[in-house]
Amino acid sequence: MTVVPTKALYPVRYTLTRLDLSGNPFQSLGAYSFYKQHNLRTIILERLLHLETIEAYAFGDLHSLETVVFRYMPRIKYIDPKAFHEMAVDTETEGGVDRALTVEDFTFSFSVLATLPEELLPWQHLRQARLEYNHWNCDCQMKWVKTSPLMDLVDNRMVCSKPKRLRGHRLKYIKEEDLNCDPEPISQARSFGFLAGLMVAGLCVSLATVALLVYWRQGWLCRRPVGAYSRIERGPTTITIADELEYENTDTHSSQS
Repeated sequence: MTVVPTKALYPVRYTLTRLDLSGNPFQSLGAYSFYKQHNLRTIILERLLHLETIEAYAFGDLHSLETVVFRYMPRIKYIDPKAFHEMAVDTETEGGVDRALTVEDFTFSFSVLATLPEELLPWQHLRQARLEYNHWNCDCQMKWVKTSPLMDLVDNRMVCSKPKRLRGHRLKYIKEEDLNCDPEPISQARSFGFLAGLMVAGLCVSLATVALLVYWRQGWLCRRPVGAYSRIERGPTTITIADELEYENTDTHSSQS
């Protein structure tokens, strides 16, 4: 299946409480992918090897959701901050109100997720959270985790992959001021190596230029071989270049004698 079988699941919407869609080739989870599944409490999505994006309101109809498990997603690039939100009706104004779902157990691990949106869930309602083994980019967008109730749940299991200066460090022990979005400074060693390489390349070009000039002045460059091109004829449409080598005319000498 390349999409969630919404129509096939619709007839069992009143009795379905646990759903496992692991191993399917989903590329994206669109809005309200689990339409009208109001009684679903547990959803498991593992080994989704082609999943790249989770769009806004993807889980919007799961009012009873308690446990979410995402694992082994090697291509996930983006999860919308409103993926676990729904558009509810305000009884007073009868207008639409954006509201986040409340879950108790949230797992997103063994994947390549780089950042976690703060608005994704009301983190204070979580009882368990597993976010280890992702490619966390520990920049200013992850600073909120430090002061969130989520930090107590994940403890020291969130390890940074980026930026390079924080690679391998545990988010729990990184200072907030180090979680910034400033571009990484180029190291002195890298700068010196680049300048040294540039100087060597310039020296090589200079030496090659001098060598070519010497060859040209001495006539060693494109020099005409001795005795070559002794006859050149120009016609209306052609140019004839030939070598006329001297040879002994034996017939002439014989007749004269």
